[in-house]
Order: sequence, then C-alpha cells, then structure tokens
Amino acid sequence: MNPTTVSANAQSLRQMERQGDTTVPYTVMYPLIKGGQCDFCGTLDRNQPAGMQYKLCPHFRGMGDVRCSYCDASKDPKEVIGRSIMKVHDHPTDRDELGRPKIIAVCDSYECSTKHRARFEV
Repeated sequence: MNPTTVSANAQSLRQMERQGDTTVPYTVMYPLIKGGQCDFCGTLDRNQPAGMQYKLCPHFRGMGDVRCSYCDASKDPKEVIGRSIMKVHDHPTDRDELGRPKIIAVCDSYECSTKHRARFEV
C-alpha cells in the first residue's frame, strides 16, 4: 500500500457550520493602554505620572495625546485614559498627508465599543 493513499476506512472531514456573513477589516493593533500605561512596556520613568507613561514608550511615541475616537467632547481625555482600557489601532483605509494610517482609539465603555463595532462591520 502506498503511504500517500487514503485508506478505505479513513473518515471524511466533518463540515463546520458557519453563521452570519459579517466580517471586519484587518488592521495593526497596538498594545493596550491601561490606566495610562502601555500594557507591553509598563512603567518607564518613575518620575512621571502613570497617565503619561504611554507617551514614553516606543509604541506610542510621536502620537501625541491619545483620545477615544467616540467619546463625547465634554469628557476629559486625560481622565478617560487614566480610568479606561484603550484599544489603539490603525485605520483600515484612511491615511494622513504622509501616507501613514490614521490612528483610532477606543475606550472600554459600552457606548464607544458599540459605535466602533457598528462602524467597521462589513
């Protein structure tokens, strides 16, 4: 018997059920910002406040102040950063003047997460 042939007793692959036709675009995801600190780098300078630590790490350096893309303008961005878990990633299609992807930040509030999911569901 040839080792590459399938035996007559071998079972065929089982079919998987698939529900729904929604997909989401693929983007580059940065480490989470938890309480103002990069989840990957942590505390880099003990002389700086916790809410500013993410600005010191190489992942977020040069991005300026990260603020939730969906929060109401009346909310203080520093308070949102300090109390939330922020998900930061590249925009799938929108680019800046230099051709780099724009940045999207989403806090962990239910309203903002729901708005973000609804915006990018295909």
